[in-house]
Amino acid sequence: EEQVLPQAGTLGFIDAVAPTPTSFEKGQTLEVWSDSKQAWLPGVVLAAYENATSTEGYDVPAGTVKVSSANGVKWVLPHQIQSMLRLPGLQYRKGDSLQVWSDSQGAWMDAVVEEAYLVDTKGRGFTIPAGSLLVRSSIGTSKWVMPDQI
Repeated sequence: EEQVLPQAGTLGFIDAVAPTPTSFEKGQTLEVWSDSKQAWLPGVVLAAYENATSTEGYDVPAGTVKVSSANGVKWVLPHQIQSMLRLPGLQYRKGDSLQVWSDSQGAWMDAVVEEAYLVDTKGRGFTIPAGSLLVRSSIGTSKWVMPDQI
């Protein structure tokens, strides 16, 4: 039986799967990373391709998400989703430095975001809620930070 991750505590790594295009819906609002502007831009999902297909003169791999922003239309491949798409208001992405509160240490600790989950993601019998972060503290422990704790 699948469970939702606990609201607090330190867990080992979970082999999570990347978000699938079925996690996205046409018309869904999100933010799109722009390399040229070096900023997150408001965007919308134009299409999510669960299966490989040919459209608009392109061979589109399964898992691709087509989005639109002020910078134009972008085809986001499955391996790019975690770094190029996020829910509106999600401030962190993989590799970002931040501080997390440690109950066991009774102090704020430096940490690095190991994973930032854009959508509900399944892994090892758990559902990781959209907006969750997996962070590693400066003392080497991993901790889940739920969206309501950010």
